[in-house]
Amino acid sequence: MPQQQYAPQQFAAQQFGGPPKPPSKGFAIATYVCTAVALGIPFVGIVAIGLGIAANARKEPTGRTAMIVAIVVTVLAWIVWAAINAR
Repeated sequence: MPQQQYAPQQFAAQQFGGPPKPPSKGFAIATYVCTAVALGIPFVGIVAIGLGIAANARKEPTGRTAMIVAIVVTVLAWIVWAAINAR
């Protein structure tokens, strides 16, 4: 039996001529939220850094800024936490 050949399919945006969607800001927003929580619970800062890296990798508009803020705030939160608990 001969194989049936199918025509290549177009993506919906190509098929209907719609403009490409801009990158979302979901990971960057989640990074900022986790960074704020990390001020009180430094362990959450690790999650914030991971989300910031993901936002930067996805080329989100504020991804790089979110990653840098997460790193700086997490390091400062750990320093403050260590100073408080060193007694």
